[in-house]
Amino acid sequence: MSLNLNKNVVFVTTVAAIILLFFNPFATNNGNFKQVNVTGECIKKVAKDRVSVTVEVKNLDTKVAGATKKSMDTYKKITDAIVVMKSDYKNIEMETTSIDSYEKREWDGKQKKNVLMGYESVIRLEIIAENQEAIGRVIEMVSKYSDVYTGSLRMFTSRELMKAEQESCMKEATANAREKAVALARGGKSYVGKMINANYYNSSSNSGYAEPRMLMAKSVMADMVVAEEAAPTLYARDGDISVTVNASFELK
Repeated sequence: MSLNLNKNVVFVTTVAAIILLFFNPFATNNGNFKQVNVTGECIKKVAKDRVSVTVEVKNLDTKVAGATKKSMDTYKKITDAIVVMKSDYKNIEMETTSIDSYEKREWDGKQKKNVLMGYESVIRLEIIAENQEAIGRVIEMVSKYSDVYTGSLRMFTSRELMKAEQESCMKEATANAREKAVALARGGKSYVGKMINANYYNSSSNSGYAEPRMLMAKSVMADMVVAEEAAPTLYARDGDISVTVNASFELK
């Protein structure tokens, strides 16, 4: 019995040694030094610093050229007005997202078929600003045109702020990785040296919408709207940034 017990002890010890070999974070890199492999993380919230509204200029005419001209005339008036606004809101921006012209047909119950109503020209423009006051001024301005529709308001984080926050989070993730490496090294009575290599993975969410709405800007109430009232208070969840770094540090 004692002989068999000894064999079992040897077997268990061998298995334990194999497990430690595979799962021990301290591994020989190329025979010259040892290294420790760790994962660092950073998760943070990023405030949304931009507000935008979609403006749609839409006109119908018997000819494509006529519909396009009507929409372009209104479009130019809107863009010229926004350029003037830059004196008060320096960071206001605009981007033409699409220009479309197509046949407009509607169902005629008497004729039992779709009837050509004419040609419709649609120009979509997104206006972006740093604050709601500027967007309120835009909504007030476009409400004077009967061929203009406003879309949903959107809040998001600018590329500049997102980039800066991602770089900051990357540094935090690297520091977190080093902290973990130091903690592991203490257990092995070693010291952490330079970082040998690292791989970064990041993800982010950057969207926030107010309640979607599509309405004709020119309405009974539009004439009563002032800039402050035109921009409702918007609430949106902050954006999320997550960075993970798989890093290797030299052990001394």
